[in-house]
Amino acid sequence: MGLACAILLAMAGVSVAVAGPSPAKDARTVALMQPSIRLLRNLGLWRHPFSGTAQPLRKLTLVDDSGGYFAAPRLTFSADELGHDAFGWNIPLEELSTILRIQAERKGIVFLESKVASLEIADTGISLELADVSRIEATIVIAADGRGSIIREGAGIASVQWSYDQTAMAGSFAHSMPHDDTSTEYLGPHGPLTTVPLPGQRSSLVWMDRPQRISNLMTLSEKDLAGEIQAAIHGEMGLISETGPRSAFSMRGLIASEFGCKRVMLVGEAAHSLPPIGAQGLNLSFCDAATAAEIICDARQRGADFGSVETVRTYASLRRPDVMTRLAVIHGLNRSLLTGFLPANVMRSASLAIAARLPPLRSFIMRQGLEPSFHVPAAMRD
Repeated sequence: MGLACAILLAMAGVSVAVAGPSPAKDARTVALMQPSIRLLRNLGLWRHPFSGTAQPLRKLTLVDDSGGYFAAPRLTFSADELGHDAFGWNIPLEELSTILRIQAERKGIVFLESKVASLEIADTGISLELADVSRIEATIVIAADGRGSIIREGAGIASVQWSYDQTAMAGSFAHSMPHDDTSTEYLGPHGPLTTVPLPGQRSSLVWMDRPQRISNLMTLSEKDLAGEIQAAIHGEMGLISETGPRSAFSMRGLIASEFGCKRVMLVGEAAHSLPPIGAQGLNLSFCDAATAAEIICDARQRGADFGSVETVRTYASLRRPDVMTRLAVIHGLNRSLLTGFLPANVMRSASLAIAARLPPLRSFIMRQGLEPSFHVPAAMRD
C-alpha cells in the first residue's frame, strides 16, 4: 500500500506527492493480520473508522479437501493459543483505500491524478514525466504501481513472472449458521476455497480452481451459485444465499530481480505477487511500505542521501528474505494442489497431520503466519 508509506513519510516531515489515478471500485475484502492492524493504529486509523464493517478473525481452519488417499485431519488454529484476542480483522478493501486517502490528504500529501509515463535517474535526483506531460522532481520514488509497474520497467529492474492453471473468483454470501469468527480454507484438488467472516451472518469468498470451472461459476444465477458454494463447503455454514457481486482474475506470480535501484524502491506487487493463500499478499505489502518509510526516515535523520544505492540495498536486505520465504511456502502449497504427483500430496497431508498433533509446531506456524519472519518495522510494533 503506497498510501501507507506516504502517510508515514509525511508524519516524519518528508514532502510527499502521490502520482496515479484513483483505484477502481473493488468489492473484495482483505484480512489484515495483527502487524498490519498495529500499522493502522500508528497511523491513527484504528479502529473507529472501521467500527461497522471490520470483523475479527479469531480462528483459522485448514481442511484437506483434495480427495487424496492420505487426507490430513482438520487443523484449527485459535488466536487465544498465542494470547491474542484475534489473528486479525477482515476489512472491505475499498473502504480501507478511501480511509487511507482521506488521512493522506489530512497530512498535506499532494495527489496528482495521472500515472507515471517515464523516468530519468540522475546522481542527485529522479525526474518523472506523467501521462499528462507534467513532471515531478524527487529524491526517491516508491514504486507501488502494481505487477505491471511502469516504474520498475523504467528503472531497468527485471522480473520473473509465471502463471498457474487457475482462476480465482471473489465474492461474498449469506449463511444460516454462524461463522464463529472463523476463516476456513478448504484445500481442494485444484486450489483452495477460502471463507472469511464478515459482520453478521455473511462471509467473503475466494475460490481458486481451474479456469473453466471458475468461468462456469461466474455464469451461474445467484441461486445456483449459492448451491455450488454450499456443496463445496459441505453444508458447514447451513443454507447459503445472497451471493452478491462476484469477480474473477487469473492466478499469476511475480518476483522482481531486485527490490530497487538507486532512487527507486519497489513495494507491494511491483516487487512481488503471489496467490491469495494464507492472507499474505496485502500484509506483505504493508510491511514493505512501513520498512521503506523507516529506512528513508533513518537516512534522512542521519543527513544521508535517502535515495542512495546504500539506502535501497538496506531496504532490500530487510524485505527480501521475508518475501522469498513466504513466496516459497505459498507457491509450494499451491503447486502441490495442482499436481497429481503422489509424494507431493503425501508430504502436504503429513505436514498438516504432524502440525495438528504437536503444540510447539502449531505455535511456530501461527507465529510465522502472523508476524513478519525477519525485520519488523517500528510502525508495525506495539
